[in-house]
Amino acid sequence: MRHILIIVGEEIHINEPFMDYILKRFKEHFTHTPLISYIGNSDKELPFKIENLAKNYDYLTIIANESNFYTISKILCTLSSDSLELKNDTLMPSRTELFIENSFVAQILEAKINLLKACPNKALPVFLLENTTRTENFMLNAVNKDDALSLLASLADSFNVNIFTSQILPELVLVRATNQKFGQIDEFLASVNERLKKHFIKGDNIAEFIVSSLKAKGLNLSFAESCTAGLVAAKLGSISGASEVFSGSLVTYSNHIKNVWLGV
Repeated sequence: MRHILIIVGEEIHINEPFMDYILKRFKEHFTHTPLISYIGNSDKELPFKIENLAKNYDYLTIIANESNFYTISKILCTLSSDSLELKNDTLMPSRTELFIENSFVAQILEAKINLLKACPNKALPVFLLENTTRTENFMLNAVNKDDALSLLASLADSFNVNIFTSQILPELVLVRATNQKFGQIDEFLASVNERLKKHFIKGDNIAEFIVSSLKAKGLNLSFAESCTAGLVAAKLGSISGASEVFSGSLVTYSNHIKNVWLGV
């Protein structure tokens, strides 16, 4: 099903940590990274943009700051020929049946719209739309994008699964598998793993794969970093259980430190 995340208001747009938090919460709930549309404050085209998006998507998740939240509530009322009503301390269309504080679901045309009020220094309200589309990510190592599509196309058709690919590195491809109606995504993944076992990496986090692989083989890892300035260590250290396999890292940025610490 077609789903889009709409962010309304520069207060949210420009707050990178809060946007990272929103995307993390979205992915945890819906199991996929969203297509995103950004709309600024006081956009006079806002009613028309929401109406057009409702014509082109089955689900809209709209996240707005406080001032835009009530503006959009009024717009949803207008588009659905409804009136505003206070429910659970939140103004929303009177015919709304699914709601909690600062989050409700309205219907415009055939689209279901979940409007959430977001404040950058507070927890995001609960997403109320159901995850109707299951999505799983995996990676293929030592394979390019074209070969990945060729290898997976027939399997995807057999199990009613849509696949999308992206070249992460020259020999590393990210694959997103999304089930169609009556799709068998677990069977698809099992079949891919069986046929491409040497290339298959579960999930989309290469650091998790490295940690789990090192654990399985009883190996340890350490780094000497220069231009990455500790980034590799930070990525690996962010994985739960990394302490079992990660000994540490030296960040040797200047030539002097490289020479004294590493003899380079």
